[in-house]
Amino acid sequence: MFKKAEKTYLCLNELKIGYFLVFLFLGLCSCQSVTDFSQLDTSQIDNTKVTLNPGTKCPDTPSGSLTNPQMIDIDKQAVQKTGKISSDDDIGFLFEGQKGQKLSYSYNDRLCVWIYTPDNKLLSGVELPVSGNYAVHLASLEGTTTFEIEIKLSEPINNKKVTSNSEKKCPDIPPGNLTNPQMIDIDRQAVQKTGKISSDDDIEFLFKGKKGQKLSYRYNDQLCVWIYTPDKKLLSGVELPMNGNYTVHLASLKGTTTFEIEMKLSEPNTETIPNTKTTKVIGKKCDEPLDDSYNVKANGLNLVDCFQTNSNQIFIYKKKGKLYYHGIQKTGNNDSIFLPANQYGEGYIAINKTYKYIINNSHLSVYKGKNLLKKQPVIQ
Repeated sequence: MFKKAEKTYLCLNELKIGYFLVFLFLGLCSCQSVTDFSQLDTSQIDNTKVTLNPGTKCPDTPSGSLTNPQMIDIDKQAVQKTGKISSDDDIGFLFEGQKGQKLSYSYNDRLCVWIYTPDNKLLSGVELPVSGNYAVHLASLEGTTTFEIEIKLSEPINNKKVTSNSEKKCPDIPPGNLTNPQMIDIDRQAVQKTGKISSDDDIEFLFKGKKGQKLSYRYNDQLCVWIYTPDKKLLSGVELPMNGNYTVHLASLKGTTTFEIEMKLSEPNTETIPNTKTTKVIGKKCDEPLDDSYNVKANGLNLVDCFQTNSNQIFIYKKKGKLYYHGIQKTGNNDSIFLPANQYGEGYIAINKTYKYIINNSHLSVYKGKNLLKKQPVIQ
């Protein structure tokens, strides 16, 4: 038989245990709602990628504008961002950078990326020209795609860490000549090289690249780096312009230093779509389609071009600088499709997850992967 005080003590203990279990349950539930980005599986990103025709390129400047860019901290740490983006989206990030820091970034093929300086100019090269907030502007090259981008800043240049004069810069071309370059494989894998280099040394690496691949690389502050194309021209930007062996030339900015450089190539654009010679049709008249199931008029799209084959009607619309492809079957069940489109020579190309539609004043071509399913002449 428990005494009254003992009963009271036991009841209080049971009450404490009950509260503890409730708080433990709520804590576990709240923990499950937080995404663990370290476990994020990005291996499926490439599975949704549609390989582009080499003629499809990102514009020099984005057509849209950023409304609510997200602030991220990439100082001395790599930050990866992933998600879905469509041709109607403009996604942006802001990061704070200091003059002299070097920016390294890599991203998947169907993404267009522009970096803006604090004074709203496009960043040229990888070195930050001024201190302030930089904007990363993302847009889909065509259609809806999964994007993946990784961004990192090197340590800022300061008097404690850099012994070279702050005014000293890398020359436009390397002063020395190269002998016995080392061949490295950076295709879809990051390769890091480190060592000692002096002002009298010139170190060189060779890598094999394919047209359309994107090169990402980063290196420490006191190193000068030049990338040469197979035809001995300096590489401008990150996209490889041709197939062949590319040269990475390293030199010390001043004195003897330890160098560190990391390089990687994205997957190549393996699929090409044959370009068709076209003949421009003068004075072509476009009548609005009878089928307006996609409410193109209500959505404010303007008809800019039209085509007709024996079995299809094709209409090209434009809204806010972006193109759209509307295809209607004349026969059968009169199926229709409505997709984002891009310029393709003197015609247009539209891509969904399975098919590619190419239309110009000569033919309508429909591809499934690399296979040409049909090619119909345009009725003049």
